Amino acid sequence: MAESLQDAIHHGSWSSFLRLRSDLFPVIADAKGNEARALAVLRWFISMLKDQYTSRNESMGSEQIPLNSALGELFYGYWPDQNNRGRTTLLVEQVSHHPPITAYVIENKSKGLKLVGHNAQKISFSSGSIIVRQIEHATLSIGDTKYLITLLGGSTPKEQVVEGLWHERSKFTKGPHASSSTGDFHDVVSKSKEIITAVGGEKDGSQGEYETRRLWNLVAKAAEERKSQLKHFKKYELDPIYEKLGKLARLTPPEEDYYEFLANWPESLRVRENGFNWICWLHT
Repeated sequence: MAESLQDAIHHGSWSSFLRLRSDLFPVIADAKGNEARALAVLRWFISMLKDQYTSRNESMGSEQIPLNSALGELFYGYWPDQNNRGRTTLLVEQVSHHPPITAYVIENKSKGLKLVGHNAQKISFSSGSIIVRQIEHATLSIGDTKYLITLLGGSTPKEQVVEGLWHERSKFTKGPHASSSTGDFHDVVSKSKEIITAVGGEKDGSQGEYETRRLWNLVAKAAEERKSQLKHFKKYELDPIYEKLGKLARLTPPEEDYYEFLANWPESLRVRENGFNWICWLHT
């Protein structure tokens, strides 16, 4: 069982930090007017960037990486009501293993806020570079207003490129985007390149007995042979909100699928007086 919030929801690249700033998320609903609210969304959105999986874990001196979780894995949790910000509840489900796709919902009922989205990664190699293509977006609902948030990629094709040979000083680029049904949108682009590190494999290049890829080959094989039914989400091939709002910023691709939350929150969320409380287990 995980020992912290970061461990509990770390298995998706973006869902691992979408709500770590619990002070900025609820105040979005308190903003007056479309422009002020769009800026509040932008402020919360930018606050997430520091903790994405390419950022350095300062306490441990290492990089965060997305974990390829087992199909059907579930994480539940909540942030308690403090300073009149309301209780915020989290639900994460691994809805696919190949490719790895994580669906999530974050809701603050007292503020009328709900964020529903999913993320996935497809990795390819080209000319000595590793190309990670993000297939993901989220919809933030505040009453009747919808905000479409593309998580990494912006208005350009959603690809992140690790340039050059894979070594301890490879480079990484990014560029997210957000738009809303009120007509306000922002393109957040990082001009600088972050340094990432990676260590793995044997000295001769072979895979060790407990090397990650070898272990996950066995997990992937077992996942393919197992029929798993989604517990909290239903997949649709087209997202009408993405298609509508994506036209405002000319997003690429113009269409994406989405996972609808079935609004079936578990009744077994434990209650703790102080701090964040979470429950996680493997759904079979």
